Amino acid sequence: MPQSIVPVTGLTVREQVAYHGWLKGMSRAQAWKDSGEALRQANLTDLADRPSGKLSGGQLRRVGLAQTIVHRPSVLLLDEPTAGLDPAQRSAFREILNGLAVGDTVLVSTHQTSDLSGLFDSVVVLNEGRSPFTGSADAFLARATGGGDSLERRAESAYASVLGEAA
Repeated sequence: MPQSIVPVTGLTVREQVAYHGWLKGMSRAQAWKDSGEALRQANLTDLADRPSGKLSGGQLRRVGLAQTIVHRPSVLLLDEPTAGLDPAQRSAFREILNGLAVGDTVLVSTHQTSDLSGLFDSVVVLNEGRSPFTGSADAFLARATGGGDSLERRAESAYASVLGEAA
């Protein structure tokens, strides 16, 4: 799923999702059929007939997710999936991700430390082409030197700690 989701002019939400399935090698009929399930998983069923150009930023993010999962990938790659979303939208998006029926591997590139929220098993920190930390989310959060009870603050503290150790 790319960071920026662009609505396809003239297509409804369902047509856009089905179109992406077709682009990924599905037959037109199968892409149309499976687009309904992808929309359900992305919590977009009620917007299926809306022109994709008339959606909010959060709704477009979910369209991006639906068009990414329509062909049932074994590996899901998400680039900054919650960028530009307010805290409530980020939380809703994470809940959708948690309920997805996709393959075993979900790889997320993000600067939003709150995205760690119990969804992911492991964390890889990349800095200047190196990986100063690779391990479980719990081990990453254990690197926090502060932050209190807030997951986001603990993750920020752990990130700062890892980068400080790498310097």
